[in-house]
Amino acid sequence: MKKILVLFCFISSVQTALSQNSNSKRDSLYKILKQAKSPAGQVKAWVDISEYYSYAGQPDSSKFSNEQIFKIATKTQEDSLLAKAYLQIGNYFSNISDYKQALDYQFKSLSLAEKANSNFDIWLASKETGVTFKRLKNYSEALRYLKKAEIFLK
Repeated sequence: MKKILVLFCFISSVQTALSQNSNSKRDSLYKILKQAKSPAGQVKAWVDISEYYSYAGQPDSSKFSNEQIFKIATKTQEDSLLAKAYLQIGNYFSNISDYKQALDYQFKSLSLAEKANSNFDIWLASKETGVTFKRLKNYSEALRYLKKAEIFLK
């Protein structure tokens, strides 16, 4: 019985420590957002926040973050920021297994990234599109987009 009680206490303390660390990470991301002055800096901060929520398994919070990214990008009408916004929305849909919507947004992102001539955004949109096709078990299309992404790594 003592062993079970000790094990329970240990697990509880580990969970508390992980929770505090997680909250600290989230708080530091919001601190970075508050310090961001430019639209590009704000979008970068919101992207990091959205990804944090995605990894934490909080899709509603991730969706809210993506809405903030889209608002900023729409105001600026900068293709590179819009590409990031559409990609984040596509990733949200991919995470909730709505692959049709994911691909729609990922294709928009890729198109805008190419229009903006942003190698990083083209690479990322191509890679994410390839991953979505892989999840759909459409390996030929997955390979096509992943090879396109690979070109931008070199």
